[in-house]
Amino acid sequence: MGKASSMHEYVHSNRFGGVFGAKIFAASLLLAILVGISVFDISFARPKLNIETRDFQLVDIEGKSFRLSDFRGKIVLLEFFVSSCSPCKPQLLELKGVRAAYPENILVMISISFDPSIDTVQVLKQLAGSVGIDWIVARDTAGISDDYGIEIAPTIILIDGGGVVRRVHEGFTEKGVLIADVGDLLEVKSRESTGTSNLWNVTLIVVAIVALSAGFLAWHRRKPAKRRRTKR
Repeated sequence: MGKASSMHEYVHSNRFGGVFGAKIFAASLLLAILVGISVFDISFARPKLNIETRDFQLVDIEGKSFRLSDFRGKIVLLEFFVSSCSPCKPQLLELKGVRAAYPENILVMISISFDPSIDTVQVLKQLAGSVGIDWIVARDTAGISDDYGIEIAPTIILIDGGGVVRRVHEGFTEKGVLIADVGDLLEVKSRESTGTSNLWNVTLIVVAIVALSAGFLAWHRRKPAKRRRTKR
């Protein structure tokens, strides 16, 4: 009886210990995964808003080198595409409407193929000719699409004059949406410019008032005092 009871307690203890140990192991594994994610920042790469872009340099299909920083102060539309995707050519046609609404001195447009092994310079030249593209077209030979977390073709990113990502559209996007987005960014830019101008005007007025006050005080101090007449 004693042996049976002891054996039962042993088996029960082993089962309890096994279940408890499994739970501890699972909890430890989950904790390790969470720590790994926090330490190594493991995340699904997606384009992010309100972050400053990193500068990059590419060569367009005409052989001209350019940098993103060349267009600082202007709104930049980056389109990431591949020539083989079905919605990419219709997207290029929509972008022609955006170009018609905003000339190059207001909006810089850059279409970048992120499959340079297939989209050779010749392939992109033929595509640009068939669509009638009159903006910059280049091949991503510097891993820019990885920096931006591009996974979907087409993807359009709008960057403000300060080099900050303000809009991201994944998949086919109608020109009306993009035209409205650019208009919003231009309005913000105009308000910021007006605010800076007003601040500068106020500063000039304050400086002028201070200068006039200082000049008046200096003149007043130099002015000879009137002699008082004394009665005899």
